[in-house]
Amino acid sequence: MESLPAVGRLDALVLKLRHPLAKIRFRSLHALLFKLQERLVCWQELEPLQNVLIPALLANLEPPLELKTLHVLQLLLQSQSEIFVASLQHHGAAQKLQRAANANPELQSTYEKVKNHVLKSLS
Repeated sequence: MESLPAVGRLDALVLKLRHPLAKIRFRSLHALLFKLQERLVCWQELEPLQNVLIPALLANLEPPLELKTLHVLQLLLQSQSEIFVASLQHHGAAQKLQRAANANPELQSTYEKVKNHVLKSLS
């Protein structure tokens, strides 16, 4: 029996990032971060899902999900994928990252690094 294509498996995971229950969003975010860190999934597999993934990640930039969300965003930006950068720009990531940085002084430097990476990639 053939396994589901990677995009099919990831689609369900990405959709759960928008689930109304924070616990489900947390588990999905944790699973996505783990898969990216362990290279069980490559960023190219996520590119087709960027129209759902990027807004979902930006929506999760608040406690208790913000640290894991920032890590996922950092990994996606490290890929240097023009598709992710364009999607981040389209969805107003710089402004959302700045607002989140202002709201959380402890993570401000991390937010600034991600925001600057987005802005630098656009020029």
